[in-house]
Amino acid sequence: MKHREKGLYSACCLIAACFLPSHAMAKDCFDATIERSIPEALSCMHERIELWNDNVYGSYQMALDVAKSWDEQGILGKRNARQELQQSQDAWLKYSQHTCNMVTLPYHGQDRQTIDLVKYSCVEQHLKRRNEELRQTFEQN
Repeated sequence: MKHREKGLYSACCLIAACFLPSHAMAKDCFDATIERSIPEALSCMHERIELWNDNVYGSYQMALDVAKSWDEQGILGKRNARQELQQSQDAWLKYSQHTCNMVTLPYHGQDRQTIDLVKYSCVEQHLKRRNEELRQTFEQN
């Protein structure tokens, strides 16, 4: 898997791998009604981000296949769908990384776990939106 295709996980969430427990995800990580300690919340967020990152990667691979097909069939004329998709993915990665770093700025001086909760929440939302964008654009065509 290419680094840029791996998504935000490789750019942002490796932090979590350094200090979060590596136990298997509890089934309740997706249940928002359960109260958790900050370390438990971070661990759950890390697991959810991994899942969303895998979804985005799969959607991106599907989109690349569709774009390649469009290019081979000449559907878009002189436009190169695969190249535009790759440029879009690169731009999305940069935007998401910078945005999720920016949203932590008001938390400067607070503990690392609070900052990570804010950042991981941002990353998860960006991954969800990107997955939906890729699916809506390429699944229907």
